Amino acid sequence: MSAAVIVSVIWAAWHLPLFGITATYRAMPAIGLLGFFFSMLTASLLLTWLYQRSRGSILVVAVFHAAFDIATTTPTTTKLIPMVMGGLITLVGLTVIPSLARTRRTEPAESSESTHRS
Repeated sequence: MSAAVIVSVIWAAWHLPLFGITATYRAMPAIGLLGFFFSMLTASLLLTWLYQRSRGSILVVAVFHAAFDIATTTPTTTKLIPMVMGGLITLVGLTVIPSLARTRRTEPAESSESTHRS
């Protein structure tokens, strides 16, 4: 889970140029930066969970990210779709935290057991 937090900081920094070149990002109030980072954090947690649940498949993570980008950045006449998608990603990202925490707690025990069997 700590790796997901580190990735979210890097990921948010990667997206910072959008605040200078994209009109919707430029129109965001200053508090929006905090919300933006929080959404990056929860999305990073969700993508970490997907990666772990798919037994390390980068393809699953990439397809999910691509589908999210298509759904939220395709020009439409409504701003509802990106808002709903962002909200859902945030909610689901928060719900996977207990699963990620359990995975972290059980990971070292599993690896030490496999070492003792050898």
